[in-house]
Amino acid sequence: MKANFANFGTCKYCGKRILWIKMKSGKNMPCNPEMIGYRIPKEGKGKDTIITTDGAVISADRVYDDNADGIGYISHFATCEGKKA
Repeated sequence: MKANFANFGTCKYCGKRILWIKMKSGKNMPCNPEMIGYRIPKEGKGKDTIITTDGAVISADRVYDDNADGIGYISHFATCEGKKA
């Protein structure tokens, strides 16, 4: 299932906007709503864990140019400031 842009919510810990993406496992993952470009390194292991629009979890590096392999999202769990307190 692709990201459904009607599935926005608010994090109960930090109050920031989140996008719910249905994972391939069937569970919903809260993600930061900003799309990011990613590239999968030849070595296979990237610096970030990316959630793709179809719910796959991949290891890739963020890129800021037109040479991206695809687009995806960062899990909100990785960046939430409210839950770390």
